[in-house]
Amino acid sequence: MTRATPLPPDERRAAIIAATRPLVLAHGADISTKQIAEACGLAEGTLFRAFPNKDAILHACVDDMLAPGPLVAAIARIDRSLPLEGQLAEAVDLLLESGRQIVGVFAVLHPKRGPGERPAEPKHPAHDDDKQAWSERRSAPIEALTRLIEPHAAALRTDVPTAVAFVRGLVFSATFPLTADERLDAPTLTDLICRALIKET
Repeated sequence: MTRATPLPPDERRAAIIAATRPLVLAHGADISTKQIAEACGLAEGTLFRAFPNKDAILHACVDDMLAPGPLVAAIARIDRSLPLEGQLAEAVDLLLESGRQIVGVFAVLHPKRGPGERPAEPKHPAHDDDKQAWSERRSAPIEALTRLIEPHAAALRTDVPTAVAFVRGLVFSATFPLTADERLDAPTLTDLICRALIKET
């Protein structure tokens, strides 16, 4: 039997991050290296040839989930020939997934620890990021959503920046643990957003 060719180190790390991300979204930082290895289809020892420890894997997931590039690219790929309602529906799906990832990020940055347990070391650098750094992470998705909605400005009940803020705020509230509700699914949110923003014809 021919043995599979090992992945290059960067591809191995990327595959581990991709397999770990759903676990982080489901369980936060409260996951084991055994769970991660099973999700990756690897032995635990193989994980530690790519990362020094579990916290390093979690921190790499944080970096991946904070990066705005994939969301920006996905918004840019939305078919502009669709009616505004259809474009907003696709944007809502993307923003919901992004919001869930941000919640997952905070679960890793602020994990629940048992009595006497030490916090994760080393801390993820995002702990110490200033407001400017977080603002820069927000700005690219805002700009992408603005480019999506701006051509339809005449059809809106409000100005484009307010519409963008409304869409982002409503969708994020549906993913934030204190305000999330299963009734606020993507179709419902899209319907509410369209009714609120688009003028009647």
